[in-house]
Amino acid sequence: MIINLTSEIAVQGKLATIVGFKDCIIIRTLLNRGVDFIFLDFRSLSNKELALHLKNKVVVFTSFSPRLALYRLYYANPIVLYWNVFPTRLKTANKLGSIDITFLTKRLVKYLAVKNGTVFMEYKGWKVSSSILNGEDILLESNYLPIPVKIKEKTNFQKVTSQIKGTINISYVGRGSDWKVKPFIKVIEDINEWKGPKTKIVFHLITQDVETYKRKLDSLRLRPEICIVYQENLSGESYETYMRNNINLHVAMGTSALDGAALGIPTILIDYTMTAMPKNYRYKWIFETKGYDLGGEANAEASNRHVISDILLPFIEDDMLTLKKLSSKCYNYVKDNHDLAIISNSLISYAEQTSCRARTIVNHTAVNYLGIRNLLLLYSSYKNRR
Repeated sequence: MIINLTSEIAVQGKLATIVGFKDCIIIRTLLNRGVDFIFLDFRSLSNKELALHLKNKVVVFTSFSPRLALYRLYYANPIVLYWNVFPTRLKTANKLGSIDITFLTKRLVKYLAVKNGTVFMEYKGWKVSSSILNGEDILLESNYLPIPVKIKEKTNFQKVTSQIKGTINISYVGRGSDWKVKPFIKVIEDINEWKGPKTKIVFHLITQDVETYKRKLDSLRLRPEICIVYQENLSGESYETYMRNNINLHVAMGTSALDGAALGIPTILIDYTMTAMPKNYRYKWIFETKGYDLGGEANAEASNRHVISDILLPFIEDDMLTLKKLSSKCYNYVKDNHDLAIISNSLISYAEQTSCRARTIVNHTAVNYLGIRNLLLLYSSYKNRR
């Protein structure tokens, strides 16, 4: 997200300023890609130097976590814009363990509302955050900045499908975290247990955590016509080329889902889980989502409509009319809702409207005071042991 926006702003002839740590993967990636930007290193700059560099700038931040060093902006006190990228992030701004300073969070949300200081990645984030102001006369504006992606030339889906005719090539992109692995296992199990026509199915697992996936998938017993191939170190152009040439069905969540749909590959939007995927979980195409939602916590009561046979049959039957429609609908969803060029301009517009100050944000997030944070941790630890 930050990489894409910084790159797009550079294309527009402007320079984004990133405040952070030089060993961050975002900084390394931008440098490797030759993107022009201004970098301010928290570790090497004094408070006075930061204040000088950030004068007349708006700082966009996405978390209240002390590890992002928001407290370092206290002295400089720049104008800030909070981008709520995770639905409950604002509601839990003052939650530490079992302690939740809700009155302080309410003050924080009221301040953000009055100062036009927040935008939301999706409807769920706005809904959860708005509930904090129940009983108040202040409204939290539903300003949205969805996940941005660069719109690419649409893949000739019919040509790709004809080249790999007779095989359903399914891509899945994700790290080796449990909440990413479990949805992948659910897809494989549903296909493996399906009693429909036997068709060769190749899963292309694109991840940097190949060994983790292999270990967690070791107990699966797949039918002979189903196999998994692993792809490591795919990014940027190599990732896009691989997707264009080899894939005719994409399954993912978040930005990874947009990557496939933005190429015109029919894309299933899957949810995450911290426990186990519901037995009767159903699926949805990315264009069926609402409120810019690109994956929530999986549950059986969701409005997802499709069982696995609904997804596979158009491929098995070589129903090119249906497949081309799915390709166009997925592509147009991304183009209409997540176009990087449009969202980067919206970000600049929202940044011009905010009048929030960093010092007030820090004053309303107790976890950014290291002393208070340590006391809360000690109290929480003591309470949990009782």
